[in-house]
Amino acid sequence: MNQRLLKRIENGLWVWMSLVMRAPRRMIIGLFLLAAGGLYLAATNLGVNSDTSQMVSSDLDYRQLQMDFEAAFPDEENRILLIIRARSADEADAFTALLYERLSARADVVTDIFAANIDPFFLQNGLLYLDSDELDEVLGNISSAAPLIKRLGPDPNLDLLSLAMADALEPVTGEADTPKALERALIRLSDTIDARLAGGSEPF
Repeated sequence: MNQRLLKRIENGLWVWMSLVMRAPRRMIIGLFLLAAGGLYLAATNLGVNSDTSQMVSSDLDYRQLQMDFEAAFPDEENRILLIIRARSADEADAFTALLYERLSARADVVTDIFAANIDPFFLQNGLLYLDSDELDEVLGNISSAAPLIKRLGPDPNLDLLSLAMADALEPVTGEADTPKALERALIRLSDTIDARLAGGSEPF
């Protein structure tokens, strides 16, 4: 900082001090009015934007896509996403159906509900959205379980299930190893029965 600038600052401070000493009350009132005016301008013009997405430039490609999406689906900002976790898909579906029923009864606060896992459209057409490898795996599992499904379909009770499992063991009698899929099914069935006898529950 050069001497000329220091001199100007010093002269300005002397002028300020002389004004304060000549009319201290007026200076206090003036400072009060100046502060009040600053506070008023700050209260009426300044604000805080809590939208974190605005921290990123809107010129970026992905921000442009995001803004286009928000313009096409403006209601997405008011949606709440619920993730349901359960020990089995059946339990998750059952809870989803119950929650859907309860929320549907509150039309005063909930205007729209979408549950993909119990939606009639996806229940009928869900396989069309799988990749080829996933579809092959699902169809293979269904094909393997077809005899059991056919047998239990009319009346899925424990007696028929036990007979079906016993019949499934017959072709492998005398072989060294039990097929892995059947072995897993027997273990799960045993776990379910043990949990039920102990007064609890375990999905099969």
